[in-house]
Amino acid sequence: MAIQGGREITSAQQISDGIITNAKLVTPGTVLQTLQFESDSLTSSTTTSYVDTAITLSITPSSTSNKILGIAIVGAVGVASDTVALTRVYNSTSTTVVSDIVRYTPKSSAFILQHGSHTFLDSPSSTSAQTYVIQIASDRTTVSYFNSRGGGSTTSNSSIILMEIAA
Repeated sequence: MAIQGGREITSAQQISDGIITNAKLVTPGTVLQTLQFESDSLTSSTTTSYVDTAITLSITPSSTSNKILGIAIVGAVGVASDTVALTRVYNSTSTTVVSDIVRYTPKSSAFILQHGSHTFLDSPSSTSAQTYVIQIASDRTTVSYFNSRGGGSTTSNSSIILMEIAA
């Protein structure tokens, strides 16, 4: 039996319950949905504990077996010449870090904004909304900035893209 779109059901086991659903017709690895969020909102941190930035995005998987592929592009800087800014991506729904630390090491006292990226593949095993947030911290108690090279001027946009991948 051929299905519109060229996908073919080759055995009765694939439809043993007699119901043909999208999940039974989707090829593993297919991107099912893509969401993106971008912001130039400034966040600063003077602590070694992570704080949330404005970059947060939720996605609701359609199946418990599907994965979430995420890509985040981040701008950050430590303002003191010996301060390292740190970023990570955190799934606040499952309370897990899905992409560990990216370090932004000062190049000079000019507070040059640096860009880094996070790429992750999460397996939430849920059909509940999953919320991912970029967090920032400092490696000491001097200030680190997200989306700024220091102070009040916003000089960068950061973004996150989330894709649901069929398992």
